[in-house]
Amino acid sequence: MARILCLDSDTHFSGHPGGQAKFTEDFVEPLADEHDVEVVTVGSFEQRNRESVIYRSLVRAEDVSRRTQMSFARSQIDVVRQEGHRFDLIIENFIPPIGPSGLPRLTSTPVIGLANFSFWDEMSAKYHLPFQRMTRRRLQWYQWIATTHESVARRIRGITPDTRVQSFGQLLSAERNLWNEVPGAHALYLGRPDVHQKGMDLLVRALHSLGDSAPPVSVGGFDASHPAWTKLTRRWPLPESVTVHGYVRGVEKERLLRAARLLLLPSRYEGPSYVPLEGAVHGVPTVAFDLECFEDRRAAMYLARPYSIDDFARQIMVGFGDEELFAEKRRAAQALVVATRAQDPRRDFRALVNEVLGTS
Repeated sequence: MARILCLDSDTHFSGHPGGQAKFTEDFVEPLADEHDVEVVTVGSFEQRNRESVIYRSLVRAEDVSRRTQMSFARSQIDVVRQEGHRFDLIIENFIPPIGPSGLPRLTSTPVIGLANFSFWDEMSAKYHLPFQRMTRRRLQWYQWIATTHESVARRIRGITPDTRVQSFGQLLSAERNLWNEVPGAHALYLGRPDVHQKGMDLLVRALHSLGDSAPPVSVGGFDASHPAWTKLTRRWPLPESVTVHGYVRGVEKERLLRAARLLLLPSRYEGPSYVPLEGAVHGVPTVAFDLECFEDRRAAMYLARPYSIDDFARQIMVGFGDEELFAEKRRAAQALVVATRAQDPRRDFRALVNEVLGTS
């Protein structure tokens, strides 16, 4: 039985877990049936256990922010320097927007880097900091990097061809019947009101351009009083058919998905997004811009030219107006779910972990 340390700058046991938390829970936690697993993370607690996995808070906070991520990036270096020798393997979630911390240079313990995004150039432009230069240098120090999508793996291989970069695919929810037999009547956006990446301004402008012809649209992920949302909607007023539901999860999120006909994903870049898969499980196609990360699911999506507001609005209306094409998208969504569930990404990730442990 090996000792595994996972470094995860996301929050667990809170109302707002993110993509890193999902990866840790889906892929790292199951390793505890074979190994001792400890997760160092962000949280309002000192230490908690989930089944046999130990969670220890390195940065005290209820939610993730740029401040918590910067603090975690600095503090995890001390953890590795002081405690790395106690473990047989370290799993490092690369921290957005910073990227890899270069931990293999700080310890003799093997490190697997987890890269669920690869848009360091975009983050550098957003924050006016040289994340891309740091990333290109530090990636060379990793012997193993894992990711959940081939589009991310390709970009990383282009930077560090000598690193073994392996993509595993994304994990779908348990095989219970979530399919909407009767399509819903509204379009649904789930996410934060971010402009630079998530393209909230593009969505607002597309809905504004549709005016009174816009279909019913539900928005979940933030309150209507959020400053970014109010700033955008003052400039581009929205039709009364748009409703903001606040942050949703669990039963409320499932209710919105059950009532949806389309999902809206106006992102300028993603890496990769779980939204189209989540929609496909429910038989709900996604409207998005045609990005590289959607290459394996295009048939189940309505894709607009990047970053055409008019075309995005048009795709929304096609999704509501062309019943024959909508039925075709639903059939493609069903095929995507079957193909995705035929994969076993947990098994493949576990095999990499055990391989690295066997070579250390």
